[in-house]
Amino acid sequence: MLSAGDSQRVAELMRETAAAKKVATQMGNSGHASRGLRAVVEAASSLSHEDEAYFREHYDNVPNRAADRAYDDVRPAYYLGQIASHNPNFLEREFTEVEPELERGWAEYSEKNGTWISVRDYAAEGFRRGRSKLDESARRAVAEQSARTTNELDDRRA
Repeated sequence: MLSAGDSQRVAELMRETAAAKKVATQMGNSGHASRGLRAVVEAASSLSHEDEAYFREHYDNVPNRAADRAYDDVRPAYYLGQIASHNPNFLEREFTEVEPELERGWAEYSEKNGTWISVRDYAAEGFRRGRSKLDESARRAVAEQSARTTNELDDRRA
């Protein structure tokens, strides 16, 4: 059973994920809103304990980070970057190309989580992490398809 503190933490994480999902969904979805929304929802749902550990370690190793800024303050920026990397309208674009849209969306959250300039690098790292996970998924899919194709050819020859 979750303690009161754990329950509050889970609720906070859910709010942060929802906020990041909202910003990422609003960005670049003209013309493909339902496909974009589905991809963003799937990306938000796929945030894992491994992602959390990766982001926390990244944060801990950032040199010269602001002393008054805790990991919990910048977590939404990591989430925003990772979720945005799955937006179909951003798949062929680099972070620097989508950054203006993310910055505009972030403005709503800057009072609580800091200005875009102060969290930009965390969002960029989240974007890189999300993109690398997509690349890994694509490599696995190609390998699986290749194995199926090879097995199908072997079955036909037999």
